Amino acid sequence: MSIEEILSKTWDAIVIGTGIGGGTIGRRLAEAGAKVLFVEYGPYGPSTEEQDGYPVGDEYSRMLHGIWPSDASITSNGETTSVDFGIGAGVGGTSSFYASTLERPAPEDIDETDSRPHPTGGWPVKYAEFDRYFAEAEHLYHVVGERNPVEPSGKNAIAPPKQDTEYQKKLRQFFQTYGLNPYRSPTGAKFLDNCKMCFGRKCPRGCKMDGRTAGVDPALATGNAELLDWCEAVRFHGTTDAIDQLEVRCKGKTFLLNAKVFILSAGALNSPRILQRSISEYWPNGCANGSGLLGQNLMFHLNEFFAVWSGLHHDGSEYSKTFSMKDFYTSGQFRLGVFQALGVSADYRTISHFLSQSVEKGSSLKQTFKHHSTHFVSTIAAKVLGNAELYVGILEDFPNTENHVANGGERTDQIKVVYNVSDELLSRRAVFTKMINEALPRRRRLHLNRLPQINHAHACGTARFGDDAGASVLDRNCRAHDLHNLFCVDSSFMPTSNGVNPSLTIAANALRVGDHIIENALFST
Repeated sequence: MSIEEILSKTWDAIVIGTGIGGGTIGRRLAEAGAKVLFVEYGPYGPSTEEQDGYPVGDEYSRMLHGIWPSDASITSNGETTSVDFGIGAGVGGTSSFYASTLERPAPEDIDETDSRPHPTGGWPVKYAEFDRYFAEAEHLYHVVGERNPVEPSGKNAIAPPKQDTEYQKKLRQFFQTYGLNPYRSPTGAKFLDNCKMCFGRKCPRGCKMDGRTAGVDPALATGNAELLDWCEAVRFHGTTDAIDQLEVRCKGKTFLLNAKVFILSAGALNSPRILQRSISEYWPNGCANGSGLLGQNLMFHLNEFFAVWSGLHHDGSEYSKTFSMKDFYTSGQFRLGVFQALGVSADYRTISHFLSQSVEKGSSLKQTFKHHSTHFVSTIAAKVLGNAELYVGILEDFPNTENHVANGGERTDQIKVVYNVSDELLSRRAVFTKMINEALPRRRRLHLNRLPQINHAHACGTARFGDDAGASVLDRNCRAHDLHNLFCVDSSFMPTSNGVNPSLTIAANALRVGDHIIENALFST
């Protein structure tokens, strides 16, 4: 469809962003017969491209590979640095590069319970309402794996993985020996023959399920959806209670797009920035910002990296995202997080990298170690203890209004955030790392990051949903409190970050919101 034809239509829905949230809801609406237009900042790109990691180079080269063109600026504890957040900027968004872990949060992540108070009093939508959408998202994203064996499985089972290999059986026994409860990580992939295990990078075969393969492409296949790529969403135009048009910039030209419903899913760092730029006489503080909380309550996760030596030797072909554990998920009233394999060999270079970072940042370590000694320690560990695998503990973050996405003004490609690691988070980090260290014997594990490591890919919370319009940006159906036709379905909606990767929660919520739009015939308004 030509740009002229796109401009001449009033779409049932315009979806801004093609990651998991945007791709999933766009597919839901298109399959229900709605006329959907996807607007994507980056390129569609060839589906057969295989991209390892994030390319370096000029901004245009990064964009060609689906990577956000510029680094983000983060001010943390008074120090401002430039950081590559690894944000996607192509069809599929950041999910094109994600590790495809699609795990349910625990019920107490969402609900307030007598035994474990919730940091926000609980989400406005309870776990029981999300349950069916978790199951549907697991089916849509071809999730295979196991449930945590110490939690009730519920009525919805995910597809079982292939039978453990001999190595996996022994690795499972290794963790069980120390009283842990490993389970096969829920992973969204079709696992085609000769699967390349493209976790953490682009998949050239459409085997890994992401915002493109599980969302945009199936939506386009219905004939009810169109895609406008290389197109930047600049700002909204409208009146007191409604969005009328979306202003976009495509190939240096500015256009206005028309729709009945507008769905924002540009990511927790970009969605609030689009709304912040949408200033008018009706929205002096930005669109959907009646509460003044837009862009605030920014959360990430903290990553705790561990090298784990199981004592098992193999040829390297067994590395995959095999096991997760929730044995460290809580401790008393402390909310902590999941411990999972990254699917990466913790070879001497990986270990040396983390140790070298500690040497650079810690003056006490500088007095003990020299750079060459980190290589020595790493090499000896690999030779004596055998193959190591890299595991990560994902520690839940809580909302804080001081942590926020800054209004960058007209510089639309430049993301600025303010994020301070709180004393409360540090205290839970100490509990979390202590539990992991005590569970595995000293000679079998090594905590690799001495300082807190922010997981920039897990940003969330910057347009939280809630029943109180004065304390949230979106209502329980993720519609802006003061605008009847604007929704947001990326991780911005989350009032807490939970102790697992956010991807499945985003997909389930997108399906839920899509059903709300369809069932209430909002396209007819």
